[in-house]
Amino acid sequence: MVCPYALDRFGGVQHQALQLADWLRADGHEVAIVAPGDDGHDGAILLGGTTSIRANGSQVPIALHPGAARRAVAAVQEFDVVHVHEPLMPLVSLAVVLGDTPPRVGTFHADPPSWVRGSYKATRLLLGRVANRLGAVTAVSGVAASAIATFAEPAIVP
Repeated sequence: MVCPYALDRFGGVQHQALQLADWLRADGHEVAIVAPGDDGHDGAILLGGTTSIRANGSQVPIALHPGAARRAVAAVQEFDVVHVHEPLMPLVSLAVVLGDTPPRVGTFHADPPSWVRGSYKATRLLLGRVANRLGAVTAVSGVAASAIATFAEPAIVP
């Protein structure tokens, strides 16, 4: 599983990734979370430090070093399926989606501002090609699904 945000910082996406990993492990699956951060969690493959950037009304701790993207792509090679949270988020998630990696599922969480939705609409052909690299596209809510409706048809999985 890939999370673009540091696991050592609280956030909704990190929380969902950690809970999903625990649930899958309890069901007998082997799960690792590939994510930025310096503080470990069970089953985490940490990619190092982050930079906090302001996005969508909050501070998001993401890895902006190209080495983190390369390490993320390398880390997922051993898995049968890779679940990528926020597939368009640079650099870690997007690198895994665009890289030569195992089959991928992408989950969208955000309710982006109108200017991002406008950029999604303007670049829908390109973003559609990115989304087509995912074997399945999901969204955590109808609002998140509506944000990407110009280039993907996600299943809503709350």
